Amino acid sequence: MDTRQMIVIFSSLVLTQMTLGNIDEFDCVDIYKQPAFQHPLLKHHKIPEKFTSNESFDRKSKYKTTDQSCPKGTVAILRQRSETESLHLDTDDHFGHHFAVMDTYPDASIYRGAQADISIHNLTLQNNQLSRSQIWLENGPPGELNSIQVGWAADGYKTTGCYNTNCPGFIIVTRNPSIGNIFKLSSVYGGDKTVIFTPHVYQEFDCVVIYKQPAFQHPLLKHHKIPEKFTSNESFDRKNKYKTNDQSCPKGTLTILRQRSETENLHLDTIYQFGHHKLAAMQRDMEELKARQTDVLRRVESEEETRSTQRTAEVKVWLKNVDNISRQVSYLINNSAAELQKLSRSGLCSKNLRSNCGYGDRVALMSKKLNDLKSESVTKTAEKENEFDCVDIYKQPAFQHPLLKHHKIPEKFISNKSFDRKSKYKTTDQSCPKGTVAILRQRSETESLHLDTDDHFGHHFAVMDTYPDASIYQGAQADISIHNLTLQNNQLSRSQIWLENGPPGELNSIQVGWAADGYKTTGCYNTNCPGFIIVTRKPSIGSIFKLSSVYGGDKTVIFTPHVYQEFDCVDIYKQPAFQHPLLKHHKIPEKFTSNESFDRKNKYKTNDQSCPKGTVEILRQRSETESLHLDTVDQFGHHFAAMDAFADESNYRGAQADISIHNLTLQNNQYSKSQIWLENGPPGELGWAVHPRVYGDSATRLTIYWTGDGYKTGCYNTECPGFIIITRKPSVGSIFKQSSVYGDKPVTFTPQVVQEFDCVDIYKQPAFQHPLLKHHKIPEKFTSNESFDRKNKYKTNDQICPKGTVAILRQRSETESVHLDTIYQFGHHFALMDASSFETIYRGAQADISIHNLTLQNNQYSKSQIWLENGPIAELNSIQVGWAVHPRVYGDSATRLTIYWTGDGYKTGCYNTECPGFIIITRKPSIGSIFKQSSVYGDKPVTFTPQVIQSFFGNWVLYVDDEIIGYWPGELFTHLNKGASRVRFGGNTFMSPDGISPPMGNGYVPIYDYERSSSFLQVKLMNDKYQSIEAETQMGVADSKCFTLISRDYTNETGNSFSFGGPGGSCGV
Repeated sequence: MDTRQMIVIFSSLVLTQMTLGNIDEFDCVDIYKQPAFQHPLLKHHKIPEKFTSNESFDRKSKYKTTDQSCPKGTVAILRQRSETESLHLDTDDHFGHHFAVMDTYPDASIYRGAQADISIHNLTLQNNQLSRSQIWLENGPPGELNSIQVGWAADGYKTTGCYNTNCPGFIIVTRNPSIGNIFKLSSVYGGDKTVIFTPHVYQEFDCVVIYKQPAFQHPLLKHHKIPEKFTSNESFDRKNKYKTNDQSCPKGTLTILRQRSETENLHLDTIYQFGHHKLAAMQRDMEELKARQTDVLRRVESEEETRSTQRTAEVKVWLKNVDNISRQVSYLINNSAAELQKLSRSGLCSKNLRSNCGYGDRVALMSKKLNDLKSESVTKTAEKENEFDCVDIYKQPAFQHPLLKHHKIPEKFISNKSFDRKSKYKTTDQSCPKGTVAILRQRSETESLHLDTDDHFGHHFAVMDTYPDASIYQGAQADISIHNLTLQNNQLSRSQIWLENGPPGELNSIQVGWAADGYKTTGCYNTNCPGFIIVTRKPSIGSIFKLSSVYGGDKTVIFTPHVYQEFDCVDIYKQPAFQHPLLKHHKIPEKFTSNESFDRKNKYKTNDQSCPKGTVEILRQRSETESLHLDTVDQFGHHFAAMDAFADESNYRGAQADISIHNLTLQNNQYSKSQIWLENGPPGELGWAVHPRVYGDSATRLTIYWTGDGYKTGCYNTECPGFIIITRKPSVGSIFKQSSVYGDKPVTFTPQVVQEFDCVDIYKQPAFQHPLLKHHKIPEKFTSNESFDRKNKYKTNDQICPKGTVAILRQRSETESVHLDTIYQFGHHFALMDASSFETIYRGAQADISIHNLTLQNNQYSKSQIWLENGPIAELNSIQVGWAVHPRVYGDSATRLTIYWTGDGYKTGCYNTECPGFIIITRKPSIGSIFKQSSVYGDKPVTFTPQVIQSFFGNWVLYVDDEIIGYWPGELFTHLNKGASRVRFGGNTFMSPDGISPPMGNGYVPIYDYERSSSFLQVKLMNDKYQSIEAETQMGVADSKCFTLISRDYTNETGNSFSFGGPGGSCGV
């Protein structure tokens, strides 16, 4: 192969750029004075115009290392090292070479090019070593070898050849540093992505005058004129989609692949012979497929008449595909004569004469489609799916068992809801009619008894046993991977769960296949003998898994069998709790038993089954359980790792936490729990426990415990009267379906015990105890159905008060609400943005405020809020809205929606509804409620949008996320009734007596990244004309070394915004 006919194109090198530090290693050299032209054979060589034309020469090459390039007419050449030894260095038979190569040696084949995506790696070598990853293109015997290695040699490494441009030969066209440059990126071992580049070496096409192309050598085309529409500017200049690069020939010429001298065009009879052979094979395949279609159709129709099952969707699709392909094959055969003649006239099918090859392509494609249809196992599928019979649910084999003659299937298993539910392992969408179940047809020769006793000769096991002392298990489950195996007829291979009890001679065993007397006289596979009762109407036991795992594949295919002993469905008023003497006359609040909450699915349920309305799921109690006095915390042998919250004189109304779930193996007389304790009085619990003594197993279960008299009475779960269950789903005592795996993301659940909001008549809420509001009437628009019933997104649960009432947070008796938060009190710190505008009076303000969780001491607080104020200091009117973490007000460190107001310079006023003033409109828990979500450092911030607007009647109305919450009547204020003269946005903290200030915002110093900062976004004001205006955010100030405030640039997404906060600590006063 003549090396002068080869060019190198480097593409996809956007990731392989050279570092700027090495740009000076290249020299800009006149394109015709580069080293290549010192070669005696290249003295008169002209670079093709298309390589140096303005369009291509000025085009920025995508692999350039910087924006710097040589001037026009020059190219970048790597400066040669004087000591470089380029000749004879890399002959393949040079001593010391090692190779790991993929060779292509086809007989008599000639290649016109090669390319590959090559991964890039950094290696450390000694000066006399080399390591390469490259492409070799070679021809000729060893003594005369021509070789291009992107670096090349032309005479068997004898006297010519070199690296890069170290000797004459390779012509560079690009003006950017290329040959010899350093790759900027390389692959990292174990990294997410392999860095690659794609060298492409190919032999050129020739530019030939359009009327001198080979076609016009045909005797019939000597005087042929190409239609003008084909050579018009529009079509002639259009880039041909099969071109190999972006370069194109000059107008009036076209690209013709340089022809190989040895090419032998096909002659007419050769093509006819080849074509007729292919057509005959295709016709035979079609006849075979039609015969198979007839057989499948007959079988499926016959089975439909017996009503054993219905025709599957897969069979219908296959039959339809056979009809379609039959029509296409008929068309190809009917038009074969004309198409073969057309094909023969064109000689050879080439890329620039694709239309002549279309018929051959269609024949080849149709042959492939025929083979694909023939290989589909649709007949087998139809046969297997029709192995099931639909049998009356009470006439299935199980009821032939003498112990099951009078057995009744629990109603919950055959109710419409569960009976119609599609099971995830179903093989098709077909199901038996109501009242029947799908039973696998039994093979007459099946031997089901005695076959699988564990001590049968020839068995082998690889099992994980659980043998706890005296422990009893109520169930088991696992995710089991599915695999296809090829076995002989007298072999078996299983992956399963065994649940067993009893001595070997009387062994009871469930294997999802079962035995009851040590394999002696009863037991069988599936439904081959009476025993197992099927409830589903879909093919199940004995069905073929549609998918299975592929060795080395991306994902393991699994299924999850789950065997468990049931809960019992008990009348809600006959559950154990009502046996307690103090609960004889207790009535369950109506909102707990309403349809909405009573039917709600809870996330820890073990299955989709639920008890009928009016009943609840109660875990069946073990007779030997000792529940009383068992868990007093001062009992000998207890150990604790607990986080206590002992606030002085504080009473808590609830608690919650995300608790990670784990599986542990314990002895029968041990237990381990992760839980929440809520306690009062001198020396209840909620969480998970592994407790063999209570449950008889080492499963991780949802567990509660309570006592009311120092562990003299009380119990676990519902083992003594006390705890009332509301849900109809398995709950207390149920096994968690998932648990955490060491090293993986923890699996959690969130128990929450709260004292509720109270539903209070809208006119008997605290606000109306204010002397100025005795005769106040709530505007009708606030209590209309539309706004009053609307759900808001920050609600803490699905409970809603009845019409005519509102949800009021139950007040703690010791709360000191007045004078608590005057901003002039010692110990306050602020990071504030004062809104500045040419306006003097504001009618409203709003912002998107990011929500964060903080941990504070009882006498600290931290707030992010909006202030609207007017009046002198002694008479200051102030409204404050936002979120707060305030243990002294709430008795916890939860982040809550919080408001505050004063009408007389903090002499009176309070938080939330702790004194008369703010009127609540919504029936949902709102003021004082805990935010369900909060921002996570590094993730997209979670925000809420408080908005306070003065109505035309003087009331200040609070909206949260566009939902009305309530309002401050204008009667409360002496200055704010004229509007707000000052609006501030930001954070406020109050330090503990030891001088430690709590964190503000998210507890981090703000940076220019919203995901890692606490922020106010879309900060807006409402002017005196009730027009929304952007608030300037350039006047921020933080009054302490512990906290910072930074303004942000305006964007459409964030509007005017700023970030603030800090970790707190010893911040001074």
